Amino acid sequence: MTSRGGDTLKTLKKPEDRLDVFPAFMKVAGRRVLVVGHGGEAAAKVRLLGETNARIVVVSKIVEPDLQEAIDLFETEHLAEDFQPGHLKDAALVFSAREDWDLDKAVVDAARAQGVPVNAVDKPELCDFYTGALVNRAPIAVAITSTGVGPVRTTDCATSQVSQMTFRVESVTTHECGKGPPRSANEPRHARMRASKKLHYGFRN
Repeated sequence: MTSRGGDTLKTLKKPEDRLDVFPAFMKVAGRRVLVVGHGGEAAAKVRLLGETNARIVVVSKIVEPDLQEAIDLFETEHLAEDFQPGHLKDAALVFSAREDWDLDKAVVDAARAQGVPVNAVDKPELCDFYTGALVNRAPIAVAITSTGVGPVRTTDCATSQVSQMTFRVESVTTHECGKGPPRSANEPRHARMRASKKLHYGFRN
């Protein structure tokens, strides 16, 4: 039995019961975060990043309407150029959403050469990190991920878990901010389900 910081570990977990990732939140306020891509996958990452104070930069010669809408909504910088390693200068993170293995691999290789953490959408084997479903109640944030394994299969389960956490977070923050008493756990189910509609998904890694 080992004690660490007041927590007692009764048994060592088996490797299959441990995570292959370490959960952490990156500081991105005021820092450049690149999204390399032209379509819906890139737009999804821009929307997710739009929940932060990062300086979002989209790199793509052409953009599809969905991405253009996200660029306009979040006042994102758009570099209408083909990706070059030089675009990674001073970047905190980079997302590659080029929807092509070789093109995404080129971004991944360039990012790793410069020590920039990189995520290749829908290609977990190329990712340095994953993104999860996000509940944003700034300054409080809750996120959950499938760790890149079967994201579609785990979405329903994760949605349920995050929905419950959202309700608890909203109950506590509403009370502590002086906006009213904590919500009752007996509140009608349809009211609690409002929380699940506020999730920002990143399950595709």
